[in-house]
Amino acid sequence: MRILLKILAAPVVAALTVLTAALYFLLSIANWLCGVLCFVCVACGLFAWLIAGETGSAIRIFIVAFLISPFAIPAVAEWIIDKLSYLNFSLKCFITE
Repeated sequence: MRILLKILAAPVVAALTVLTAALYFLLSIANWLCGVLCFVCVACGLFAWLIAGETGSAIRIFIVAFLISPFAIPAVAEWIIDKLSYLNFSLKCFITE
């Protein structure tokens, strides 16, 4: 029975290996893009706050800048990809036992 489970787990391991590699690549591109967008949002927020004197819109822009910075949404995506990678590693250990 155990050998049957190992045979069934092998395609899942292959799929998870390809999926995590592709997701890490997409995450690196998204982190770069989010960094650029965060810089643009901070620049617009500073312009709205210092030049135009609109405090309310500047605060909203700063909140959006935080959400797209590497500390919010991309960090959650990286956590999910790390959990998929850990699942992949666990299945590989199960197969090689």
